[in-house]
Amino acid sequence: MADLDPCKLITSADATSLGVGSGKTHEGLDNSARGCAWNSLDQGSFSIQVNVFDSRGVKDVSTTGQVKKLPDIGKHRAVQYLFGAQCNVGLFVTETSRVDATAASGNDTKKACQVAEQVAKAVEPKLPGGS
Repeated sequence: MADLDPCKLITSADATSLGVGSGKTHEGLDNSARGCAWNSLDQGSFSIQVNVFDSRGVKDVSTTGQVKKLPDIGKHRAVQYLFGAQCNVGLFVTETSRVDATAASGNDTKKACQVAEQVAKAVEPKLPGGS
């Protein structure tokens, strides 16, 4: 996991499909994560992030709501949770590591969750491990 670059988990083809520009390293995460953020090409419509947690598994998510189990995405177990108006899809890599696909769309959590799931599906084939 240490060599996994979150900015390389969304390819240029993925970015085109998702309707986002180029990714930028996301600052402000604590020492347990590395992240990258992209903005929608449709100004203000939504933003996405991919965050790699080397030492925090799915059981360690921090949420303002419930953690909902999703059907597996590819070879990886998945959960969905909200943190404020952001929707996150956490992909289980190992018991103690995960990758989160995060989306925000103003206060529209339904749209954010749809986008976060699309991001997770784009990222998943590039991840090691799986269930």
